[in-house]
This record gives sequence, structure tokens and C-alpha cells, in this order.
Amino acid sequence: MDVIAAQSQIIRAGTPPAAEGLRPGATLNATAVIGTPTGETGGRAVLLLNGQNVEVTSPVPLQAGDSLKLLVTQTQPQLLLNLLLDRAAGQQQANLQNVATTHPATAFVKDLLPRQGGLNQLLSLISHATTQPGVKDALPPAVGEALGRILDAMMQAGNQNAAALRRALSDSGLFLEARLGKAATSTQPATVPLATSLQQDMKALLLGLLDRLPPNDPTAARNAANLLRGLIADQPGAATPPPPAPGAQPVPQPRVAIEPTLLNIEQLVQTLRHETESALARITLHQLSSLDQGASEAQRWLLELPLRNQDGVDLLHMKLEGERQRRGKNGERIWSAMLAVDLPGLGPLTARIGLIGERITAYFWAEAPHTVDLIETHLERLRSALSTHGLEVTELSCRIGKPPPEPEPPTPSPDRLLDVRA
Repeated sequence: MDVIAAQSQIIRAGTPPAAEGLRPGATLNATAVIGTPTGETGGRAVLLLNGQNVEVTSPVPLQAGDSLKLLVTQTQPQLLLNLLLDRAAGQQQANLQNVATTHPATAFVKDLLPRQGGLNQLLSLISHATTQPGVKDALPPAVGEALGRILDAMMQAGNQNAAALRRALSDSGLFLEARLGKAATSTQPATVPLATSLQQDMKALLLGLLDRLPPNDPTAARNAANLLRGLIADQPGAATPPPPAPGAQPVPQPRVAIEPTLLNIEQLVQTLRHETESALARITLHQLSSLDQGASEAQRWLLELPLRNQDGVDLLHMKLEGERQRRGKNGERIWSAMLAVDLPGLGPLTARIGLIGERITAYFWAEAPHTVDLIETHLERLRSALSTHGLEVTELSCRIGKPPPEPEPPTPSPDRLLDVRA
């Protein structure tokens, strides 16, 4: 049976039922007693759960009699249930297909595109709100706690090693639903409890923050968006980055300077919710852009990693690509990576790295002449470090400007949602 965790389809329960069996990572069966309003894409419903009728808010349409499989992702302060879909059978899949005219992913993309926004704006809000004296203390305690968890989960710049980078990639949010689906179907005990692993996952943490923020009404959401645009209008990072698409190149995104003291607490909370929703939409688009490419011989992952520095948070946009089979001249594995970042004082910087077996190439592009000079003075040091790790450096250079575009990849198959292996 192919079971997946549908992205962002979190069912929120009003009054939690009896606590028996309600622990993060547990799977539950439920039946819809009262469905969502006819013709709507979601809404209030009543589920028979743990022998009790529980009023819930569902992001997808439900009909009375629907059988649901749910994964408990949170029990306090509110019960959150992730909807699991059984592709082999079930009316629930048919209901989801009614949302889109072709494939459910189509509906996701149409809904997410106008809502996605750059993570750099949210990261700046989180960084300043958690470090400015008095700001965090003025926020609702649950919100301040959630912001602190997000900041603590970010990778520390300057302290990276292979293990830290591996953890950061795994916890980027790109693999959240795959992790939930695996936990729901695995018959073996997990090496790390699901609840523990989710404490570092960026998408799970943002969903937790969103749940602790009071809902915005449409007018408040528009006001929050307009207020933020007014505060950062003259900054390079104010422009919304292009939405991630299959085959898209990473984009350098500079920091955005947002001074929370210019916002009262109510405005800050409203802006946090708006930016959290935009960030979650963008993470989900990154997930969809990394769908299995069907007949393609390569696997691709496009994602963003926050890098925490002493004076703020930067955003590393990266694309990883690996051949499914050994295809080098001597049967070596072929990997490539493209990294893009905009650092204070250095400007936009892009790197393209290729690895065939033990042979490596690395090309850098910087838009500021002084950054090119700085990188060139460190190229030999980089060559020596790579050689020390047993790699043969075949190309190493830095150029001014932007990297040339890459060839378009094959159109991805929409059959599977995030069934990729990190």
C-alpha cells in the first residue's frame, strides 16, 4: 500500500479527544460524521476519533462516511493531525482530485504561486524579534518560544562540517512529508523518535509557529503585507524571488533589514503570520520542484538553507543533482551542486561544483569586482584543502558576473509527491 503524507494538509481539532494513543508519530483511523460544506475546498467538519465526535478544521473537502488515516504531529497546545492518503483506494483521494482539474499537485501550485515569498523577510523578522531587547518578551509566550526554536535550529555559519550540512539538508523541510509517510508505514522502530526529529525540521517548526499565531482576517493580512513592503521598499531584498520551478537555478537573495521596533506588537504578529504563510508556500514549491523526474536519469533537489551569523541570518539557495546510475568513464558516480548566496559586503555569489568519482571542478561567479579578487586570492588554499581530502582538482576559477543558464531538464512526472531519498 502506497501511503503518503499530503503536504500542509494539517487537520486541527477543536477539543482534543481522550489522550489514549495520542502521541506524536501515532497513526489513527477516523470517520467523517459531518462533512465540510458542499462545494467548498475545506472547512469545519466532525470526525469520529478515538470513539468521540471531534469538531475539526480540514484544509480539504470531506464527505460524511469518508474513512481517514491520520498521523498525530502535535498534541499540545492543540491537536494537529496530518492527513495521510492511501493511493490504492479511498474516497479521500477522489475528493482531492476534485480540487484540481488534472492532478492534485496542479491545485497546490495554483494556490501557492501567488502566496509564496522570499524567506529572507521572515528570517530577518525572526532574527530581530528574538534578539532585540524587550521585543520577544512583549510577544505572546507561545509565539516567542516558537521563534526561539526556529532560530536555534538554523545552521551556524562558520561551523559547518559534513555532518552538520547533512543534518541541515535533511531538516530543510524538503523531506518532511516523506519522513511522516515513512513513520506511518514503517514496521521497524525508529532510530530517532519522530517527535524528536521534527523538532529540527524547518517546515515543521514553521507550521508550529503558524499554529501559535492568531489568524489574520483578509484586511489585516493585506495591511501587514503593505506595511512590510513600505518598510523595505528601497532594499534589494524587497523583490520577491522567482518561484522555484523544476530545473530553475538558485538565486542569490540579500538580507532584508526590518526593524521590529518600528512595528507595534499587533503589527509584528500580523506581519509574522503573513511572512510565515509566504515562507511555507515557498518551501512547498521547492518540494514540488523536486518531484521525481520520471524517466530522467538524474535526481534533483532545490532547497534553501538559513545560515545564522552573529549579526543576522543569510539564506543559501542550492540545487543538488545526482545521477541514478554510475555513468562516468570508469563507472563513477556523478554529482553536481549549485550554490547561490548574497552576503553583506560581498554581494551576490554563485558557485557551480561538479564531482565525478574523485575528480572535482569548481567555478565561482561574483558580481562585485572586489569579491572576485578576494576569492581568487583563496583559490590555491581551496585547491590544497580539496587535495588533502583525496580529490583531484581539475578546474578552479572565479569570474565576474552571473553564471550562464543551464539546459532545461525534462518535464517532471507529477505521479509522486516527495517520494525521494535524501
